Amino acid sequence: MRLALPSVGLWGCVVLAGACAGTFRDPYTARDLARDSEKRQSAALIHYLTQIHADPEVCDPARPHAEAELQLGPLEPGSIDDLVDALAEGELRPELVGECLAIGLARWEPASRRRAGSRLAEAYLAVLRERQSSHVVRGVLRGLNLRREAAPRGPDARQAVADELASVLAQRDLDAEARSLALEWWAALELGQDRYAGRPLTLPAIGELDDATLQLAASRLARPELLDEARANLVQRRIRTSTYAAARDDSEAVLAKVLRSGGNAIDLQEHPILRLWLASDQLPSHVVVRQDLARGQALLLAALPGASRLVSHLSLSSRLWFSPRDVSPAITLCDPAQSLDPTPCVARGAVEIGGLGLRVDAAGVLHLSDELPIADVVRLGRGHGGHAGIELALRAQLGGHTADHAIALRFAAPDPLIVDAAESGATGPDLDVHVEELGDHWAFEITSAGRSWHAVLDASAPGAFAIVSRGGQGAFGRSGRDGADGATGSSGSNASCPSSSAGDGQRGGDGGRGGDGEDGGRGGDGGDIHVRMSCGPGGCAALAEWLRRIVRSEPGVGGMGGHGGSGGRGGSGGRGGSGTTCTVGPIGSTRTEHLSGGHDGMSGSSGWSGSYGRNGPSGRAGRILVEADEPSVR
Repeated sequence: MRLALPSVGLWGCVVLAGACAGTFRDPYTARDLARDSEKRQSAALIHYLTQIHADPEVCDPARPHAEAELQLGPLEPGSIDDLVDALAEGELRPELVGECLAIGLARWEPASRRRAGSRLAEAYLAVLRERQSSHVVRGVLRGLNLRREAAPRGPDARQAVADELASVLAQRDLDAEARSLALEWWAALELGQDRYAGRPLTLPAIGELDDATLQLAASRLARPELLDEARANLVQRRIRTSTYAAARDDSEAVLAKVLRSGGNAIDLQEHPILRLWLASDQLPSHVVVRQDLARGQALLLAALPGASRLVSHLSLSSRLWFSPRDVSPAITLCDPAQSLDPTPCVARGAVEIGGLGLRVDAAGVLHLSDELPIADVVRLGRGHGGHAGIELALRAQLGGHTADHAIALRFAAPDPLIVDAAESGATGPDLDVHVEELGDHWAFEITSAGRSWHAVLDASAPGAFAIVSRGGQGAFGRSGRDGADGATGSSGSNASCPSSSAGDGQRGGDGGRGGDGEDGGRGGDGGDIHVRMSCGPGGCAALAEWLRRIVRSEPGVGGMGGHGGSGGRGGSGGRGGSGTTCTVGPIGSTRTEHLSGGHDGMSGSSGWSGSYGRNGPSGRAGRILVEADEPSVR
């Protein structure tokens, strides 16, 4: 039994960042990436990041939730180069690649971090020089190059970047945005050497820095005492301007906590949660379900209110809210990305969050599954008791309080399910199809010889879905044998003195006729299909009519007849005998006479080619029985 599914065909070569992505599945999941990266990591990673569902967490070498087979492993130098090139050239979504590289700068092994930092500096210098470079690409490269982990390593590397940056600033036609970004980066490079505005930076001078420069200093300064002072000054300024009295009123304790842990997670014993809720207007309005019937898995993509692009992940910070005792206004989850933030928040580890096909990581980022079993979706629909829609439930729990958010599922119609016979000329597989009405959806379970497939369709938009059992194509007829070549004609005798002329060569033998091709084999019959419907109160009449159109038993086409064998080549004619020169006559009066050579014989005729075999006949369609659970509407 072979399965033909257009949705899982192989893509051709995709050229990005100068590398050919090769042939990969579509859709391409994190599991596919982990498998393929063992042999062609760069191409596989670039291809994965072209997918609409790509999740940058694949770039984390130590995802705590990941199964062993989902680990990408250390990035090779070529992979890092191609990734940075794809970002700089705008061949991939800049924000997505930026998230991947930010993870890498923080968590890759030292050699990979150094290479990434070096390549990012080169790319940033290049886009600053280009007047037409994308603002988005510039912004992403800015954020990456200002990170402490991306700073050039060693005096030679720092000087090389500084020299290149000075040449950028010397350009007379440099646009205002590029000049501002270059000056900011120059300040960051200076701070990395404990200098600012051309002078060594002192402890008292740190308190006089403006907010933007102080934030840079808090991540860039080299000497520990200067770095600690900058961090403390930054947190103190943020505490003074905080809208939370709980942060301002206990500023010393909050300062110590933030400097120690990076954030201000509240003590839930001291400030128990009174209420929690999910901000529905900031959460997915619906989730698009794309089904891979061959794998039996669904890929989920969320649609956010007002957004034009579907997403595979989103932060729950500012989407999940809490009202603790003695803390006002409401607070949200702590966001590790917001370092040195004194805003009161709830630690991710204190909250239970999740749902079918949904996972929230340690940073409070919600990830949608790219391999949710379709059978689980069917069970979810049954659990709705026949209501119109099928929904995922996002649930958050803390301190006896619960918040829920229902997310409607919208099913993209899958491509036709075509189950082929396993061999040429074989009968197509018999299929048992159970169609179950689930509100506004139809759930399919197709079984055959121990295998099963599931699919869910929106009843109002079934698309081009079909279920087909197809007989095997008939075997191709074998080609006829080539005819035998004709024999070469005999050579003529040579001339001999005194008077025997040379003989002519004989005609070559004719080539033999090619053998006839065999007839093609008969196509296999389509398999029998039994369809059983489980319908609601409205009955199955309309469904049955539609199923009779889309459930098909297709016969295999007959095999092509074999080619006739080529006729044998005619034999070459024999060569004529050689002429000679004779001396004749009595002594004293001899003369020379020439005896001519014989003529070459004619070649034989080539044989006729054999006839083509006839194409085999097609098979017959199998039987299709469509019936309902209720006898009255069969």
